[in-house]
Amino acid sequence: TRYEVAVTSTPAKAGPGEAYPTRATRSKGFKFTSVARAGGWVQATLYWYRLADLRIVPSTKKVSLRVGSFNLPLDAPKLPNGKERAKIAAAQINAAKLDLVAVQELDRAPSGTGHVYATQLLTALGKGWTLHRPTTGYNENYIFTKDSKVQGRVLPDLILTSPAGGRHASRVVVTKAQREITIFNTHLVSGASAGESRETQGTQLAKH
Repeated sequence: TRYEVAVTSTPAKAGPGEAYPTRATRSKGFKFTSVARAGGWVQATLYWYRLADLRIVPSTKKVSLRVGSFNLPLDAPKLPNGKERAKIAAAQINAAKLDLVAVQELDRAPSGTGHVYATQLLTALGKGWTLHRPTTGYNENYIFTKDSKVQGRVLPDLILTSPAGGRHASRVVVTKAQREITIFNTHLVSGASAGESRETQGTQLAKH
């Protein structure tokens, strides 16, 4: 719960009670989010405040968008790409009740061809899902959206350069409650040089 100090000032106590030492003083208008409550006291981070000195701050309506990321490595030894594997992935994605899911490590087919496993996953997800394909060849990062929750449009892939070579970033702009949000599905550099290279790639992503 979000609270605000409603009196001129109130002590910030080390514990939930008058007997605890005062660690600070909060003035009227000071706001915090409570993490615990004990009797007539509420806690924010380290300190406790008298409930009688506070008022609840009304919550504002927020736009909720449930986004997930799902990694399906091509070299998974136990179950190869195919309809059975797609069913397992789809069951987990649907159980999470996601509005959007970014899925990595699918087909590395040239743009406009292939996408076989991504299509199998779309079928397994069931009605009401849309598959957003990458726009460049050999990009295995796909984005799926739940039609009843969000509407999406594909943007051209970003090519993220780095000292260790280039990688991809798929992009989709989704509309939720008349707000536009850009979702990235990235393939960043891995290995010994990942630190410096990923920082370089992250800087490029931040510009978009």
